[in-house]
Amino acid sequence: MAKRGKYGFGRIYQPKYRDKTTGELRICSKYYIQYYDQNGCQHREPTEAATEREARGILATRLAQVQAGTAPHITEKSMRYGDLRKLLLDDYRAERNKSLQHLANGQETVKGLTKLDEFFQFKEGTDQGMKVSAITRELFDQFITARRAEGVSDATISNSAKALRRMLSLGVEAGKISKR
Repeated sequence: MAKRGKYGFGRIYQPKYRDKTTGELRICSKYYIQYYDQNGCQHREPTEAATEREARGILATRLAQVQAGTAPHITEKSMRYGDLRKLLLDDYRAERNKSLQHLANGQETVKGLTKLDEFFQFKEGTDQGMKVSAITRELFDQFITARRAEGVSDATISNSAKALRRMLSLGVEAGKISKR
């Protein structure tokens, strides 16, 4: 029988399952952790821990992230660049920013957004682009290098950087991604 931990401290466990062929009750080899985030949402995730002690260390790390407000959110795992782009355009529309441009084909854009769309593989209506979790400083440095190779000025690159920074901050404000 599993011991129950103190309220608010999360738990580690090894799920039990019944083997389909033999009907025998088995225990999963992986340790799982369960905890609640700052919004009260339950998280369960497998760990690569070989021992219970290692799993407790991973759980302690997650709980510290929850306390600091940097724990990953549920939507963060599935959030795409297109979702952040939509947040940005919605914000510009709501604030009635004059820098929101209306194109002839009925779409809206902001300075620097077109090249970000290309780099992060966003196509209107078909592909939402890469996962937000894949967007790193190193990846953006690759974007800067590629744009400089095209002979673009630093001011133009800066417009794209401002747009991406605003997208990420809107994602944090909306509670869709965690601040890191």
